[in-house]
Amino acid sequence: MNPARWEPRTQLVVLLRLMAAHSAAVGLGLVLAPPAVFAFFGFGDLGDGFFRAQGGVFHVLMAVAYWAGADRLGRESGLVQFAIGVKLTAAVFLFGWTALVGVALGIWASGCVDLAMALGLSWAWRRFQAEEGRS
Repeated sequence: MNPARWEPRTQLVVLLRLMAAHSAAVGLGLVLAPPAVFAFFGFGDLGDGFFRAQGGVFHVLMAVAYWAGADRLGRESGLVQFAIGVKLTAAVFLFGWTALVGVALGIWASGCVDLAMALGLSWAWRRFQAEEGRS
């Protein structure tokens, strides 16, 4: 089955569900991964784990928001627009951090992934709106 030929609603739902799965996995990884995993991606001392846990909880909550956006297409479109804004903001922040503070493989890669998700979701959202007769 070719995803490019899926209906716009299906594409949008699939992207939001994949984003939810990604955010949930990142969130759980932030909370549960041992320090060696973070060191592999270029992160140094991460302290006592508070900020990792806080970031993990944030990512899990965002996963819930992305999932809810997929469930409520057409009724609460603000969730999709919010998701696009979150991913664009994340990409700008991560690229800015990489440029100003230093390059860690995980930060740069995360920025690329967030930008790709924002662009893909924006494309699917525009297709969905066109099909629904909105602009």
